[in-house]
Amino acid sequence: MRSQGPFAHPILAGTFGAVLLPLFLGLWWQNKKARAAAVLGIISATVITITSTSSTPLMGYFAGILALCFWPLRRHMRLLRWGVVICLVGLHMVMKAPVWALIGRVDLVGGSSGDHRYELVNQFIRHFGDWWLLGVKEAEKWGYEMSDLSNQFVEAGVTGGLLTLVLFIAIIVYCFKRLGDARAASQDNPQAERRLWTLGAALFSNVAAFFGISYFDQTIVSWYTLVAMIVVATAAALRSPSATAAAPAYLERTVSAFSPAAVRKGSTALRQCSRLGFERSAR
Repeated sequence: MRSQGPFAHPILAGTFGAVLLPLFLGLWWQNKKARAAAVLGIISATVITITSTSSTPLMGYFAGILALCFWPLRRHMRLLRWGVVICLVGLHMVMKAPVWALIGRVDLVGGSSGDHRYELVNQFIRHFGDWWLLGVKEAEKWGYEMSDLSNQFVEAGVTGGLLTLVLFIAIIVYCFKRLGDARAASQDNPQAERRLWTLGAALFSNVAAFFGISYFDQTIVSWYTLVAMIVVATAAALRSPSATAAAPAYLERTVSAFSPAAVRKGSTALRQCSRLGFERSAR
């Protein structure tokens, strides 16, 4: 038996609970006064994940916990990322199958359709010419049940083409980048630093889940909400005086460009240009 609730599929229900876990853990971690609510959220997220009886939510659940456990290594993430890339390239070179065949090995509850997810990615890559321009309407021609787009990256490419896929990946990359810059700029504020790390863990949890499901129901709202939270949190961190001093030069220029003085100066220049253009047209 698999719980589904108001969601379109049990995997989506479980994923919704799984990706919220890092936020509740972060609430418990940061705010002692809110620990009762945080515990309730942690229990609820865990129950939702487990009762969905699906591997994808469990993968997102453990990915969020793993990301939080990397907190002691927060100043060495560049080295860690390159280590993961080197390992994947090495595995691709020595494995008989492509490295994305590892997706087919994921089976945390028994009876998972990891083979289908591997085949979906494999056919997606092999049929690049079919979808790169504007996507493709008939992905089922690629093989058995290939219309079941159980991968958010594949879904982006199939429905919108290469540009949509690139922009979707760019959103994820820039969210991680902004979180890293904001965290580095908030080292003198441990609470803000932990809050940003928690958002990064939730983002990583979603990325892990994207390899097993596409958000085709109201779950997509939780993804948009998380991206909005990241934008607001990083902007606030990079606007603070101490953060502005520690931020890279290009970030300082970006922040200063939207300062009240700069906005007033731009508005004055715009009015002058508009008045000049009006006078010329009147002549």
